[in-house]
Amino acid sequence: MSVSNRETFYDALLASLPNAPGIVVVHSSLVTLAPPNVLDKWDVLFAVDRLVRQGWTLVFPAFTFSFTSTGRFDVQHTPSETGVFADWVFQGLPSSLRTQHPIYSFVVIGPMSQEIAACPSKTTFGNTSPFKVFEEHDARIVMLG
Repeated sequence: MSVSNRETFYDALLASLPNAPGIVVVHSSLVTLAPPNVLDKWDVLFAVDRLVRQGWTLVFPAFTFSFTSTGRFDVQHTPSETGVFADWVFQGLPSSLRTQHPIYSFVVIGPMSQEIAACPSKTTFGNTSPFKVFEEHDARIVMLG
């Protein structure tokens, strides 16, 4: 991707965010957003890193629905079943974390990542889940692609 495309992706993502940094839950289908020769992993990570440096906490679904049939989940090694964006962030940005819930797992990065990752998630959407933190902090949901 050229620098101008990288900047265009960053600018478009930033334009979808509120004025003040907070929590953003990013759902994506990068394959429908842009062809692979136009948007690549490092361009996406450039935008994520830049937003985190500005104070944003970014959250990427890394759901593992197959856990219900396989019973297998490794927070460090099981890939996301909801697209590559979460995997790219988790593998490419060392300060990212992954939450422990085997089905509704998230990759998180930014100032509130520790708080979100520390949620014990005794129930999927309950008071001990990341969803409660999202609600308390009026998280923005962004759809890419």
